[in-house]
Amino acid sequence: MGLKDVAALAEVIVDAARLGMDLGQADVLDRYQRWRRFDTMAMGLATNSLNLLFLEQVDIAARRARHRARAGRSHAAPEKPVQSARPPDLPAKCRGC
Repeated sequence: MGLKDVAALAEVIVDAARLGMDLGQADVLDRYQRWRRFDTMAMGLATNSLNLLFLEQVDIAARRARHRARAGRSHAAPEKPVQSARPPDLPAKCRGC
């Protein structure tokens, strides 16, 4: 779990406890899942892509692409941080993240 996961889960649990709800109820946990779905899917996609790119059993085209990417990266200018699309209703502790 990352810090955003912990913040989102903590906020969901505290809100549910204040309302007297069962903390393990599906509605409570669905809110946490909705908050974290975008980041979870993005991280999974990125990780899977890297795994496929750097597998030992890859074809020639992928090896060439990997070699070009490594060679081009060493000569590239530093990248600016990328602003990703975030859901508008982030947990309070994550709004500055």
